[in-house]
Amino acid sequence: VSGHLYSGSTGHQIGLRGSLGVDGESGFLLHVTRTGAHYILFPCANSLCGCSVKGLYEKVTGRDGPFKNDPHWESMLNATTRRMLSHSSGAVRYLMHVPGNTGADVLLVGSEGFVLLDGQELTPRWTPKAAHVLRKPIFGHYKPDTLAVVVENGTGANRQILFLDLGTGAVLCSLALPSLPGGPLSASLPTADHRSAFFFWGLHELGSTSETETGEARHSLYMFHPTLPRVLLELANVSTHIVAFDAVLFEPSRHAAYILLTGPADSEAPGLVSVIKHKDSPLCLAAPEAQGQLWCSVLLGPPRPQSLSFVAKAA
Repeated sequence: VSGHLYSGSTGHQIGLRGSLGVDGESGFLLHVTRTGAHYILFPCANSLCGCSVKGLYEKVTGRDGPFKNDPHWESMLNATTRRMLSHSSGAVRYLMHVPGNTGADVLLVGSEGFVLLDGQELTPRWTPKAAHVLRKPIFGHYKPDTLAVVVENGTGANRQILFLDLGTGAVLCSLALPSLPGGPLSASLPTADHRSAFFFWGLHELGSTSETETGEARHSLYMFHPTLPRVLLELANVSTHIVAFDAVLFEPSRHAAYILLTGPADSEAPGLVSVIKHKDSPLCLAAPEAQGQLWCSVLLGPPRPQSLSFVAKAA
């Protein structure tokens, strides 16, 4: 693993390229300890590796800088391998920051489970039961003003979406939603009631194996709101290959939409590429658990797409 330092004011590279002296994976995390020291965290197979920004700065410039080390972290880092005590079940896939009471904590997601680590001590705050997590988790508010983490456990017909309380790791809600291989990532947006609306791609039910293998199965986009925990609202149904998807809040309380990019599955072949923006509109839902009341969403209703299409050809 090697790295470059760049000036935040000019964008110019500072010093030379510096090697961290270890083999690691992509997906680093810049972490600030509670003493104000900066460290770069990155996956190293089944371990968590780290390097102080102070040490890297001195290595690439040959002089002292404005950074400092954290004595506690230096004692945890192996002087030779720069590896820390591994808390991962299987290979480390993702490192993510989670807001804590006295600074950011670290969510470490492995191939066979995940754990929330204290941002200073790197000790487990909670560890849920073993899970098969292949997708990057997302965050949102299941309860008003209370952050939760959403993980996808399993794939295909066995896929479950778990909403976990960030304070305890307890499961707040579980949804069974089958998926196709390579489906778009999930997303969330804040709503006016201080919760979040969550967006998941999946299938209401899996079709035949031949349908899935030939690409004839259709992706469906669903919206979920914690007010109605047994309701999934289908927003879109797409049979073309989805390249990218995201839900975006353009103006708080005014303009929300989701953006969909579709195109050929083979990047080497020419084909039609389409960018579609589905704008927001008021939407009310009624369900038995609503006890006769309507839940009104300020986000997405029946799509009013604005689209742009063009033909992409391989270079």
